[in-house]
Amino acid sequence: MNNSEISFICISNASGEEYPDNTLTKFKNRLPTKFEWRKNGVYRYQIAIDAVGISTNFTTTRLPEKKENPSLILANPLKWPQELQTQDVLKDKEIPIQNTCLGLESLPEHCNTTILDPELNLIMNRIPNSFGFDYFYIEDETMTVKKYVKLFQNIVDQSNGNLTFKYNENDETIEIKSIGSFQISESLPDSMWSATHLFFHKSLLSNIELILNSSEQPTDEAFTQYRTYLNLFNHDYTINGEEYYRIFLHYGFQSVKINLSNVLRKKYPNIIKIKCDQIKSQIFDSHLSKDLICFHPEIPESDPFFFHEVEHKQFFPLENTILDNLEFTLVDENNNQLNLLEGIATVLKLRLKKMSYFKKSFNVRLTSRPTPLHPDNKNSSFTVTLPQTLYLDESWRVAVTNVNLPNVFATVPARNFVKFTYRGKNEVIKRYEHVFKNQKFTKEELLNTLNSNFDRMSGGEKLISFHEDMVPNSYEKTVFIRVHKKDAAVQISKDLIQLLGYGAEDFLSMEGLTYKVFMIKKFPEGQNYYDIRMSLPVNLNYFQPSYTILYSNIVSPTIVGNSYSNIIKVFPIFSKSDDYVIHQFKDPEHYSLLNKEINSISLVFKNHAGDTLNFASKNIVIVDLVFSNYI
Repeated sequence: MNNSEISFICISNASGEEYPDNTLTKFKNRLPTKFEWRKNGVYRYQIAIDAVGISTNFTTTRLPEKKENPSLILANPLKWPQELQTQDVLKDKEIPIQNTCLGLESLPEHCNTTILDPELNLIMNRIPNSFGFDYFYIEDETMTVKKYVKLFQNIVDQSNGNLTFKYNENDETIEIKSIGSFQISESLPDSMWSATHLFFHKSLLSNIELILNSSEQPTDEAFTQYRTYLNLFNHDYTINGEEYYRIFLHYGFQSVKINLSNVLRKKYPNIIKIKCDQIKSQIFDSHLSKDLICFHPEIPESDPFFFHEVEHKQFFPLENTILDNLEFTLVDENNNQLNLLEGIATVLKLRLKKMSYFKKSFNVRLTSRPTPLHPDNKNSSFTVTLPQTLYLDESWRVAVTNVNLPNVFATVPARNFVKFTYRGKNEVIKRYEHVFKNQKFTKEELLNTLNSNFDRMSGGEKLISFHEDMVPNSYEKTVFIRVHKKDAAVQISKDLIQLLGYGAEDFLSMEGLTYKVFMIKKFPEGQNYYDIRMSLPVNLNYFQPSYTILYSNIVSPTIVGNSYSNIIKVFPIFSKSDDYVIHQFKDPEHYSLLNKEINSISLVFKNHAGDTLNFASKNIVIVDLVFSNYI
């Protein structure tokens, strides 16, 4: 074929006779035409995705990837005979234990205790046979509230009377408490209680919400031994290659409430990645991957099918010189296959492009996810160490082709504060402070947060309150701060007070902080309070950026005004209702590289004032770069 570009479509239910195991999320297509080219010839082929169409029939229940792994493990304390109560005797004698596998309706097909028991024994049974294990399997991808209630009732039933069960139909929660007790050793008092442990597979935690009710534990030496012996702490573990979260249940120190209100909600992926076995591996963060595309889907709940068109095509070189079939896998952000039930066939529209052999390019995809090497990564500023050093000459350029990022920004960024100081009885100076995290508020939520926190810190004593009402002889509402103590000082960070409507510029700066201080010596005559009135209405969009500037350590400086900066992209931020948006750039600007050797890439998102963006979302940022030697 001599065409420089060829479009074609792959469908999950095509080639069914040749590939009978095809599914909606993992399938192969045999092409009717074989594409061949000579290695080191004058051209080669690259492939890109034009569009993606998938069913929206996602499951409501996520299951472990490995079928032999249970969704939940009950580690139940054993009740020993009187002669086996001391730790010394327990080390020498063992009680035969019959660990069991349980399903909702029938015995689970894939349970294998010989795989699970040794790992659980290492975690829990430092004294042999302290705990027995029951493995509970969920094999239904459409679990209902009723089925979850039955599951947890079964777990409590298997606890040998150590656990209690209470279901509240009004808020769809289950409360599980421990009442199990036995004396562990003669040196410990009779009031010591046993602990039961539950291991939740991470897939189960995406279906339900755990609310732990914990109380502080003693720190004396005798209790420390008891705590260590019974594992009275919550912890993450890897069991048979998959992640579990273990919680303890103890009469005195912790119970759990399980929220089932969202179990019927479809489990839409935050990110969809489409892998293709026939392309060359590309850099994805600190490893290599064969992802053709990575995007955040905006899936309509009412439509049976979701279709995503790609504005800017990213072309990937093929691995081999012969292309006669294509294999695809659709995965989420954790590289788990998408949880789709039976539905409309998956459709991938692709484009094959003939490229000069000497025109070379490759793609690098970076995310803001924290890593062991860069644990402080956040979605506005992050660094990725590449899996291999890039050695490039001066002919290479780099461009941003796509950015996936949250579209939710903090109303009040982290480290903004309100401090209140006053002179109390007997000339004692009292101080209270509220410091914000990156949070998004409505106006009412913001004022209520300040009021409730100061009320809580003061034990209900009225110190300071925040309100909004009409300005006399005006149609505008503004905030006023009511101070209920004389000889007081109110200190508010500059950004927060301006958001609240303060119009002056009389700020103080000290130790890197800029703030406004109001001193209240006495109250106006006839009042037992002092009001500080803002001159402007509250501006909740004070920190909403109009555009963002993306900086990177790998590009040569660009002229910006009267200086140079390492800018790789400038693009607008639109006010949308969507929590997450995709920016695709039709005509990416290519920048020269600062260095010929690149082993890590840093990216920083800033606003027009030079401050890093304050996202009020934990969703990761994804940035696609293309390196090319022919632009």
